[in-house]
This record gives sequence, structure tokens and C-alpha cells, in this order.
Amino acid sequence: MPSTARPRVLLSATARYPFVEADIALLRSHFDLDVYIGSGVRGVWQNLLRAMRADVSFCWLGSVYTFFMTLGARLGGKRSMVMLGGVDVAREPEINYGLWLTPWKGRLLGAALRRADRVFVVDMSMREQLEQSSGERWEKIEWLPTGYDLDYWTPNFPKTRRVLTVAACNAGKRPEVKGIDLLIEVAHRLPDVPFRLIGPSPDLLPELRALAPPNMEILSPIPHTQLLEEYRAAQVYCQPSRREGLPNALCEAMLCGCVPVGTHVNGIPTAIGQSGYVVQPDDADTLQDAIAEALAAPESAGLAAREQIASTFPMERRENTLVHTILQLSRAQAHR
Repeated sequence: MPSTARPRVLLSATARYPFVEADIALLRSHFDLDVYIGSGVRGVWQNLLRAMRADVSFCWLGSVYTFFMTLGARLGGKRSMVMLGGVDVAREPEINYGLWLTPWKGRLLGAALRRADRVFVVDMSMREQLEQSSGERWEKIEWLPTGYDLDYWTPNFPKTRRVLTVAACNAGKRPEVKGIDLLIEVAHRLPDVPFRLIGPSPDLLPELRALAPPNMEILSPIPHTQLLEEYRAAQVYCQPSRREGLPNALCEAMLCGCVPVGTHVNGIPTAIGQSGYVVQPDDADTLQDAIAEALAAPESAGLAAREQIASTFPMERRENTLVHTILQLSRAQAHR
């Protein structure tokens, strides 16, 4: 490959999540980017064939398709990277959550991770969780958190006395993973506090609304671009999850000046740091107390939350790491 050529990079994912879109925009300015978003039988072949053509392949969220992407890269004598984000490291039968609940899926993902040249997690707690789920040691895993646009996610004061939660979820156990049942219980206990939950699928709305008290508004998903005003308005952002990676919504809300309340799960305490309230999962009493304290916090607490994310997860750090890693891998591949 001539030294002046831009490396050809495949970015593969099963859905256009906001964090995937952010990396697409980031990488497109540096590389000849081939984006594949898909699943099913077509996803198997597309991951295999496109990885054979790319200099470096990058999979966002580990899945069965990661196996075929890393296989294609190996068959083509190319390099590959995997970004793990949450469900791909988990095996939680109590809440029916995690790729590793299905043994054959776990075996395929494990083979892909062993084959990949670099493996990243959004929070290092996920390495331990992966080791528990897989029964293997994963020394090669590196920390690479998501990054955030500090100029886009900006605060607006004064705030509305409201508790906001953003949780994409559908039927099944997903609401339990996000702790929505716990949030509803706390909303019942705080009848004078307005709660707003955004993100449940339309088919789930009737069930959740039947369980929620009058002070809790539940809305179906809204475009990601519309979340800015929701974050700017809310005084408190609550992330009551039982399992997470590094929640984008939590970090975005903190950049917009929300005082954070979250559970001690994976990347949530990393994101909140000392700027908010971290409680144990499944503890409605302490969650209720933390929300009450957050609502009484001064405006400076929201500014401290913004500074926590701005200093810990700047987009520039992620961009520099990704670009450097891809260039390093593509040069190594070119000189084989």
C-alpha cells in the first residue's frame, strides 16, 4: 500500500446506535470508510467479504457477526478491532440478559476476540464481567470510553424540577435491565416530583403507563437530536440500571448540567465520579433518598457534573486513540 493512501476501514455494527454514528463521523474524516450496518444471513457474508477487502475492520458491539468479520480479516491477511459495550460481556440469567446466555454465541464471540488484533471496552469493569461470563482470562483488553461533543451538549439554567431517564427498551426483560421497575416504585414514593421516562417502545407504553403514578410521564423514543432540550430542562438525571456499559444518555445529560443519580453498575460510577450520587442497584430506599438530595442540590452541582464528563471523556481522546490504533494496524499489515 503506498504511503500516501488512506487506509480502507470497515466499520461494522448491527444497528445505527448514536455511539456508532459518532464513530462513523469521526473515522470518515481520516480514512476511506466502508460502513456496514446489518444482520441476518446477509450480515454474515457482508462482514466476511468486506473484512477481506479492508485494511482494518472495526466491529462496534460483539456479536455472532464479529466472528465472521474477524475471520474475513484473517483470511484476507488484514487486521481487526472489536469494541465491546455491555450485552456482549454479560451472562445474567436472572434478568435474561447477555450474549453469553447462549453458549454457541459465546463460543463464536470468544473465538473472534482471540483472533482480533485489538479489543476495547468502554469501561474496564467489563473485562472482569467478560471473564466471569466466558470462564477465560482476557489480558489483551484495553479501555477506550466513548467521547462526547462538549460544544453540542451544553447546559441551560435555571432547570425545571424534574427527574429524567432515557432508556431504550422493549418487551421482555429489557425494562428490568434498565431498572425501570425501580424507577416507577420511587416515582410512587415521591408523588410531588415530576418524572419523565423517554425510550420504551410503543408496544410497551400501555403496560408501563398502567404501572406508573400520575406524576410520571412515559414517552416513546424521540430522535437523538431532540434529547438536547430534554437534558437542558431536567434538574436530575437518573440511571437506575442493573447492567450497563458506559451510558451515553447519562454522560450527555451531565454535560447539559443535570445532577446525576445512578447505580453502582459497570461504567455508571466511572461517569458520575464525585459529581453526583451512586447507589446500589435494587435499593429503592437509597435511590429515593439520592433523588431527593439531587433535587435539593445547587446549580453548581450541575456544573460540576458537566466538568466531570468534559474532563474524563472528551471526544478528542477517543479520536486520537482510534486513529492512532488504526494507522498502527494498517502499517503493520502493509509491511507483512
